[in-house]
Amino acid sequence: MREDAPRQTRQLVLLGGGHAHVAVLKAFGMQPLPEVRLVLISSDWETPYSGMLPGLIAGHYSRAEIHVDLHRLCRFAGGEFYRTHATGLDLQRKLVHVAGRPAVHFDFLSINTGATPSVDTVPGALEFSVAVKPVDALLARLPEIEARFLAARGRAFRLVTVGGGAGGVELTLSLQYRLHKFARQNGIAPETLECEIISASPTLLPGHNRLVQQRFDRLLRARGIQLRLGQPVVAVTATEVECASGARCAHDALCWATHAAPPPWLRESGLASSDDGFIHINRYLQSPSHNFVFAAGDVATMTETPRPKSGVYAVRQGPPLAINLRHAVAGFNLRSHRPQRTHLSLISTGDEGAIASKGPLVAAGRWVWHWKRRIDESWMSQYRELPSMRDAAADMEFTARMKANLRTTDSPQERPSSHMRCGGCGAKVGSVILHDALKQVTIEPHPSIISGLNTPDDAAVFSPPPGRLLVQSVDFFPALVNDPYLFGRLAANHALNDLYAMGATPMMALATVTLRLAGERIMTEQLAQLLAGAAAELKTHAVALAGGHTAEGLETALGLAVTGSVAFGRFWRKTGLQTGDCLVLTKPLGTGVLFAADAQWRLSARAMGAALEGMLMSNVGAVEVFQRAGVSACTDVSGFGLLGHLREMLAAADLGAELWWNAIPSYPDALELLSQGIESSMAAPNSSSRALLAVAASLNTVNSTKLLFDPQTAGPLLAGVDADQIERVLAELREIGFVHAICIGKIVPRLPHYLFSLRPDRAE
Repeated sequence: MREDAPRQTRQLVLLGGGHAHVAVLKAFGMQPLPEVRLVLISSDWETPYSGMLPGLIAGHYSRAEIHVDLHRLCRFAGGEFYRTHATGLDLQRKLVHVAGRPAVHFDFLSINTGATPSVDTVPGALEFSVAVKPVDALLARLPEIEARFLAARGRAFRLVTVGGGAGGVELTLSLQYRLHKFARQNGIAPETLECEIISASPTLLPGHNRLVQQRFDRLLRARGIQLRLGQPVVAVTATEVECASGARCAHDALCWATHAAPPPWLRESGLASSDDGFIHINRYLQSPSHNFVFAAGDVATMTETPRPKSGVYAVRQGPPLAINLRHAVAGFNLRSHRPQRTHLSLISTGDEGAIASKGPLVAAGRWVWHWKRRIDESWMSQYRELPSMRDAAADMEFTARMKANLRTTDSPQERPSSHMRCGGCGAKVGSVILHDALKQVTIEPHPSIISGLNTPDDAAVFSPPPGRLLVQSVDFFPALVNDPYLFGRLAANHALNDLYAMGATPMMALATVTLRLAGERIMTEQLAQLLAGAAAELKTHAVALAGGHTAEGLETALGLAVTGSVAFGRFWRKTGLQTGDCLVLTKPLGTGVLFAADAQWRLSARAMGAALEGMLMSNVGAVEVFQRAGVSACTDVSGFGLLGHLREMLAAADLGAELWWNAIPSYPDALELLSQGIESSMAAPNSSSRALLAVAASLNTVNSTKLLFDPQTAGPLLAGVDADQIERVLAELREIGFVHAICIGKIVPRLPHYLFSLRPDRAE
């Protein structure tokens, strides 16, 4: 028997990765609440800091300098990160409907999704303009604008911005600065760039004082930027903007920076909101119609103290929102937040200059830019430089107060359990949790399955294809990402690799799930998300999820036993390599060190995204290519690392392998992290093969060999391909998406004293 650890019994969902939620995540990381499960739902790994966006466009900052890594911050907060977007709310059942996966339940919900320019209200705007938000979409279009400018060499190029607020002005000035620099670098006369701002407002920068408006009016005209004020845009074509007055304005590139609008699904949510769809919130940042919903940033309107939509207010709402969310889940009284009447705006002028605006005051100059830069970089640094240790005493004291003040009106099954867990009957998860979770999972039928999850029988029954051999394998490991749906997909893809490495066709899978002990609703959602992710991935391989087993445990884990078939005499073995065979690797290496870094909050969102994209790429297409080529041997590179699995391929033969260091592909940041001393816990046992490795003098460092021992999850296939077919095989692999597929070495006669040799490059 064992005593329960603190159980998560309440779920707090943060919808959106805006500025306020960044502060909430940091606060929960500094003082965790063990009985609260925190879930962040965002479609992006990172969130841009809007105050530095003009500097990025102008070229004063790099992309990394203005983005907060949401995934890393969520890990720091001990939360789970669902990378998807909301499609609706069910406030009665307390559910967030999301794209592509089961709905997410909540006890408390906070919304900070931001808002985007209303491009769908003007005919043609959505098709022919570039909106300032979402930021990643804007950044992706900048090279296109530069390419058009380059193609227009010798004639005028018209850049038009719709929107005369601070966002439109900053965007125009920053783009002008960027394109002037681009012109000089490419031998284009900068004066061929013509810029214009069109605004429905009769004044520039509405909401700012007259001195600021006049200063920007003079600045824009001095830089040759035309102004067309009091001219609402009514239609857009590929080449023109039409105003309500009938005036037409030609454009070669059109940017959209008008007033923003909230996500359309919010209008149908039932939350109290304004006529234009923004959520009403009171002085506690709480919905007056639903006291379990909070909101902040541009998506919300404070009804008691209205303020203009501004990133400044969103940033300052973060700390009070964090406090009130903590108090709400614990039953404490909420704290009132009253925003200041005026705020300091530091508006960029494209070059390294800025104009300050606050109430009736104005200031300008390069010193304002440097002041702004210090403020912005200071804000970013607090979310980039996360503390490695928390104040344990403060955590314990705060948690004790929280536990002492938890509401007692919850149903018994949702209260923290204080009795001993006996672990009887395999510590099996309750039937209610299992049945409720399975209701949320779509299980595809399979012609070979006679009895599976669609029936209440005790075991799966299937009919194997006649005249074929059965192939089975099993994998099981704890969650390596903080998203159960994504983990389900990864685990399924990883398990299927064993069958693909033998050239088999998978048919069915049985799941073994361990769920971290928590409240019933939380465990139900965890199970539903896990199984839905696994089932979705299996479906893409025409594999049926036929059954399984669930149990309680200290951490979430998932295993899959997979069954497939293969024709007699057509399956691959690890052995069978021949002298002269080329060793083909289908995907990069490095997942072991990347997830070791992730556990230390040191993995960048860029590297995480690249690794997950590669891990979710199935090797099934490579199997078809290898079958046509008649490979001599094949295996999947997984827990034992590249050398460990290659060692198994060479074990029964008097052969060796020559590897080419510069050919071995790796995921972004993997080599850099290895050089910093970060390694997977499996790296040390795997390095037992080092004694069998002869390393060229120019590579004779420990760092040069670490990648070879790195364990992989959902890793590549490693196959022996006849040298006469290698070019065709690589061409076919790359054509179907294996862009990193490459020959990393060749099979040679057994080397004296060694099994492998590593040289810096391929010997011609």
